[in-house]
Amino acid sequence: MIDIHNQVYTRLLDGLSDVCVVESEYTVTPSKYPCVTVDESSNRDVTWTFDSSEKKKFARVVYTIQIFSNKEGGRKQEARKIFGMVGDLMWDMGFSQTAFATRPQVYNSSIYCIAAQYTAIVREDGAIFRNATKGS
Repeated sequence: MIDIHNQVYTRLLDGLSDVCVVESEYTVTPSKYPCVTVDESSNRDVTWTFDSSEKKKFARVVYTIQIFSNKEGGRKQEARKIFGMVGDLMWDMGFSQTAFATRPQVYNSSIYCIAAQYTAIVREDGAIFRNATKGS
């Protein structure tokens, strides 16, 4: 496994700490609001990059990001604003967004949640690439 979780978490923490809490793993109930959770939901070998060294050189990673807001009178707008910031940060790191879903029914009607997934190819040295020329 090529592990870049701390790199991704730190970048999101640095970029979002003025507007929300950032937690480094999936949570059912955020400790404070607004909140962003960062979870690496997939990390698999890119098999077409294997060579005779049998050392993992590249991995395809998927991060699931959740944005929670319980702001009275504007939780959807707050969550979407933070989602835009998350998207910019993930893009700047080399990720592309592959999924988006709103979950206004999460927990109860006073909490609004957006869940999104971002994917990239990561090299053994931590370099992140948005595109690859072959499937894995």
